[in-house]
Amino acid sequence: MSTRFGREIAVRSSIALDHPADAVVGLVLDWGHDDLWRGHVRAVTCTPRGRAHAGQGLVEELGFAGLTFVTPTRVGAAGDRSATYAGGGPLVRVRGGRVVRPTEDGCVVDVTTVLRLGGWLRLLGPVLVPAYRRAQHGDLERLRWLVGTLHGPQAVTA
Repeated sequence: MSTRFGREIAVRSSIALDHPADAVVGLVLDWGHDDLWRGHVRAVTCTPRGRAHAGQGLVEELGFAGLTFVTPTRVGAAGDRSATYAGGGPLVRVRGGRVVRPTEDGCVVDVTTVLRLGGWLRLLGPVLVPAYRRAQHGDLERLRWLVGTLHGPQAVTA
């Protein structure tokens, strides 16, 4: 019996940081650092390890809403300041991307996650999706704190 998946649900978050893109991109595009700034991530295995590149395998273990999700994904495209990914497990299909955009005052980090919930998990969508949105926003606030801790006060130079 195959699992039926619901409609796609896009969760998008952005945060402006007062640090240059080069100071941020290493944290955002190396999934091996996700447990430092993504609150629900227990572990991420990157094969091979290091910054995102096309074809890299990722296995994320996420604890969310009292459930544990182990989600294998693969990096699709990766550039100097962006990466896309797609994958999923028996109850969740996921795709998305991360972008670090330089600005005059530092950078903006954009995170997009597109979820498709399957099986019995579809029934929890109305509860899980708003909670996931809040969690993703909280992740970016933790990223802000981490970058400030690692790199000190605002470090943008003209």
